[in-house]
Amino acid sequence: MTNDTDTNGIDNPALNVNDNNGLPTKSLETLSTTPSIAETANEEDLRCGYGDCKPNWLQCFNTPRWLLVWLSWFSFVQGFVVNGVNNVNTASVERRFGMTSSEVSLISSSYDISAGIFVLPFSYYGATAHQPRMLAGSAVLMSLGSFVMSIPHFATDVYELKDTVSDSCDIAAAGNGSVCTASGTSNDGYLGVFMAGQFLHGMGGAILYTLGIVILDTSVSASQAPLYQGIWYTFSILGPAVGYLLGGTFLDFYVDFNEVDSSDINISPSDPRWVGAWWIGFLVSGSLFITSFVFLSPYPRELPNAAIVRATRVSQAHNDGSEKTCSDEKFGSTWRDFPKALLLLLKNPVNMLVTVAGVCEGMTTSGTATFLTKLIQNQFALTATLASLISGGIAVCGAALGMFLGGLAAKLGKFEIKGNLIFCIVVNIVSIGFSFSLMAKCPSPPLAGVFDGYSNSNSTNSPYNLTSTCNVDCHCSQQSYEPICSPDGVGYFSPCHAGCPKSGIVEDDDGVKTYSNCSCILNERDSWSEPAVAETGFCNTVCVELYIFCAVFLIVVMTTFMQSVPGINISLRCVPESQRSFAMGVKWVFMRFLGTVLGPAVYGYLFD
Repeated sequence: MTNDTDTNGIDNPALNVNDNNGLPTKSLETLSTTPSIAETANEEDLRCGYGDCKPNWLQCFNTPRWLLVWLSWFSFVQGFVVNGVNNVNTASVERRFGMTSSEVSLISSSYDISAGIFVLPFSYYGATAHQPRMLAGSAVLMSLGSFVMSIPHFATDVYELKDTVSDSCDIAAAGNGSVCTASGTSNDGYLGVFMAGQFLHGMGGAILYTLGIVILDTSVSASQAPLYQGIWYTFSILGPAVGYLLGGTFLDFYVDFNEVDSSDINISPSDPRWVGAWWIGFLVSGSLFITSFVFLSPYPRELPNAAIVRATRVSQAHNDGSEKTCSDEKFGSTWRDFPKALLLLLKNPVNMLVTVAGVCEGMTTSGTATFLTKLIQNQFALTATLASLISGGIAVCGAALGMFLGGLAAKLGKFEIKGNLIFCIVVNIVSIGFSFSLMAKCPSPPLAGVFDGYSNSNSTNSPYNLTSTCNVDCHCSQQSYEPICSPDGVGYFSPCHAGCPKSGIVEDDDGVKTYSNCSCILNERDSWSEPAVAETGFCNTVCVELYIFCAVFLIVVMTTFMQSVPGINISLRCVPESQRSFAMGVKWVFMRFLGTVLGPAVYGYLFD
């Protein structure tokens, strides 16, 4: 190996140029001088099985590829429930138990809080523990979490429907509008039950994404690890997508379909009082987590080929003396070494700079994901459903493709730390360059009282006012935006603001409403021979910018996630082998509390 003396102040052997592309030679120092578990264990300890039952046919699963399959399945189910089913159930849970948006947000936050609390002790202890068993235990925790989150459904009475306030113009009523008064029972402490379920999910997730990545990295060569990690993280992205699809399908079933006769249900999913069967998704995920326990629990501490991988891997750890400290077999075996182990990681400049980059990435992705649907809806005048489909499609396809391509590029390029750093910088520059696509928007469509005044308004002080002479007696509420579109392409804030009476509302079999005899539309368009019929939704606008935005922003998402796998490899390689799981745990704490938790709050402030 040829060493450079100029490393910009960072003494790290992986930042030096060599002619071996990371391949071991006789002059290269092996990763660790201490014997591994695989080297000291007898052959029976490395066999796959349950207790003393270790049949030969089960050993065909004792390979890195099958371990990748089960870890990918585990992360898929985790994403399915935590980022899929849980998110799609938000509105239904809020309505069913009479919770506020702030209370419901605590449910999602419980996952991050729990993971942030437990990730450090779990990752530190996991460095010397039986990692497959800890992963199997995390599957049990997440299974319990899912079942706990379904308890409120079985512990409450049947959902009772209440009357709603009409969204039409009712001159006889004051305070009319689009606000639904239907609500379920008060949460009666069920908020704590939901938070407890997410708390268990967070504990399991803290183990999965620290010890899981380490045991997979231990089982394959350094050149193959990025591809395995890319595949694994791709499945973690696909999980939420399937969770949204299946979770949405479950919500088409009435919440108490198992207790109420279907003939007695006289409302459809389009009714604002509708509550879908939100609890099915949690029962499904709880059952699927049990399969992860069954698949992962038979694995030994390390796979049989771990000793070969360890012997041929070259150390790229930061050369600050930490390897010498960690080479002591007793280091890390007790909690007394916890502060020193943490200090070693915090003093590692490569590790901390990559962690800061991860925080920025987490803040960007979480903040954008939270408000992307709202941004698309407002910028391109789309319905919430269509905006959700577009944002979800871009996010899932871009993230999954980026994860896989990032891992594939690191594998084909045989990147060491320096190569991974250069790759991350390049894709970041590309991502930032294309991020200007967020400024794209369609021309604002005509909206009476917002972008255009009512033509028959007598107001002189405020021409852009939702209240006009044609709807002043309707007493419309401005708390809920339910736009309708008149035949000539002018939109109205709600049917009430268009002066549409209840008698003129017609709903077809698909739940689409049309409105006629609307006072504001008729007064302004009295030259028509037939009454104007308005339809629910935005007025259609022809805007090529939407297609450009989708194509360009897909590149932004893809390049953003392409750096994830190389970034993980940097974190794993720049620290001593025995500190890998703890390094992932420390990185997770920073990314959670300063990135994914703080990101939506910062972006929400900027969005407002």
